[in-house]
Amino acid sequence: MLVVRLGTAIPNAPANVGSVQFFTVLALRLFGEDKTIAAGFSMVYFLALTAPLWILGLLDISRTGISLSTIQFEAAALGCHRAKCRGAGQ
Repeated sequence: MLVVRLGTAIPNAPANVGSVQFFTVLALRLFGEDKTIAAGFSMVYFLALTAPLWILGLLDISRTGISLSTIQFEAAALGCHRAKCRGAGQ
């Protein structure tokens, strides 16, 4: 998995979607594994690492009583506020 870690150290798409799969397949191909099996394993590997984080995050959000739409609205408002602040200072 060293190849996967090194490959995902470079800037990627959010959550390393695509790069994890690519570098997992690349690493397994170096050991002679079939491309189809390596691709299937890369998906299972990604889900096994990512799904628990999604589940725990959603559980924590539900415990706070805040909805995802509220978080999205507040994040958008913060982004808009920052953009105005940057524009005013120039």
